[in-house]
Amino acid sequence: MTQLWNKVSARFPALIAATLITAASVPAPAVAQSYETGGIQLTFGVLLSSSAEDNRAMASESAGNSTESTARLSLGLLSETRTQRLALDLNGKLRALDMPDGSSQGNGFADPGLSFSYDRSSINASLALSASLRESELSQDSLDEDGLDFVTGTATRRQTGAEASLNWGENSPLGFGTFARIQNTTYRDGTASGLDDTALDDNTRRTLGASARMNLDPVRRLELGLTWSDFEQDSVPGRREALSLNTSVTQDLIAGTITANLNITDTEDGERYSATVGRSRALPLGSLSGQIGLSRSASGDTYLSGGLDLSRDLVRGALTFGLSRAVSSSDTEDNEVLRTRASLGLTQDLTPVSGIRFGLNVSQSEETASGAETSGADFGVTYNRELPSDWTFATGYNHRIREADSGDTARSNRVFLQLQRSFVTRF
Repeated sequence: MTQLWNKVSARFPALIAATLITAASVPAPAVAQSYETGGIQLTFGVLLSSSAEDNRAMASESAGNSTESTARLSLGLLSETRTQRLALDLNGKLRALDMPDGSSQGNGFADPGLSFSYDRSSINASLALSASLRESELSQDSLDEDGLDFVTGTATRRQTGAEASLNWGENSPLGFGTFARIQNTTYRDGTASGLDDTALDDNTRRTLGASARMNLDPVRRLELGLTWSDFEQDSVPGRREALSLNTSVTQDLIAGTITANLNITDTEDGERYSATVGRSRALPLGSLSGQIGLSRSASGDTYLSGGLDLSRDLVRGALTFGLSRAVSSSDTEDNEVLRTRASLGLTQDLTPVSGIRFGLNVSQSEETASGAETSGADFGVTYNRELPSDWTFATGYNHRIREADSGDTARSNRVFLQLQRSFVTRF
């Protein structure tokens, strides 16, 4: 870690010096940066970062240290009234990348992102529209959009999607809803592999769904959901379809709820069943929720499933814990996968203007048919400090581990410096 930090300082001395000098010398403004003058809010963000990593490609044998200097720019537009909300966000980064082989192929503009959302509501109904585009390097972002499926390789992944939903009868004893969604994933400029190390193709998933809710009495409600989806890969002929029926009964309690859920999914590989019972409870300093049940996979095996989520406010910080285990279809190859995840987070204020954050995530994905699995863990610690003129300074360390079914293990250590600010105005 010391060698990595020294390399950052040696590679980007001017940027680091300018960052610290600027942060320390800029005077505090006489007025806040936000101007309350109208109904449209415009936000411009800038994030300057320098980092060094000893295995950026997450290979079983590291090719050497790499350094990166970036300027991530973002622009957000927001218009909101009592019944409507329109948001448009764009972002991307300019970077200078120094790889172990001395190449500069990754220099320039990278990782563009775009998101759009429109929401409209009335007394008893609501409409929501959304669309998004996101690009990322697999070596830096190995999980899919939902953070569930492992994807390894050197390619750049582009994920695009759009969704529309309509709900009515929201405040009535009987309510209904419907939605349509499309998701597309493409890979370019490198390799991309799934759990069993097979090459991944560009794919598209289309989903249609309908739901109904009935209030049985003031404290109990019944919900039904029917979902159809199809999955298509460029190099695989035909489409894989799935039909899912979900039923749940929820009862409100004095300090939370209790829920029973039953799901049946008919896939190309067979039928999948799951049943869970859950309980959520509000605590004096946080919240606690949990579920436990059984899942029967399409291959005929039975697995324990469920989850646990805990959040607790501390005297000068917060603690979060999450645990989940479930069987579902993959969004990379549409095969059935057993996923297990655990997370732990701790934030602590050190002074009124500074704090420290710790985070640990552990995950494992296993194909129920073949038994192929991949596991990983990520640990990070970040120190942040508020500076004059609304700037925020952060520095930290990240450690990543990936272990494939073949036994290959990849490790990476990264240190970084960041300086961030958002400019907000209204017109």
